Amino acid sequence: MLKLKPMRILLIFSLLLLSLFFSHADNITNDEARAYREQGYRMQTVGDLKGALIYYEKAAQMDPHY
Repeated sequence: MLKLKPMRILLIFSLLLLSLFFSHADNITNDEARAYREQGYRMQTVGDLKGALIYYEKAAQMDPHY
């Protein structure tokens, strides 16, 4: 059986928690960017191009794919 020292276990556990936290944060950011993009599209369809641009810029700042 593999024996790990307590500090190594703590390091592995900490890295696992950090990776879970950052992946969850990325999902929240992607959802917000998608919502801003959709709001921008709604404003564009009604002719409010200045308002649409504001939302598109917010979306692009959060996720450059938008």
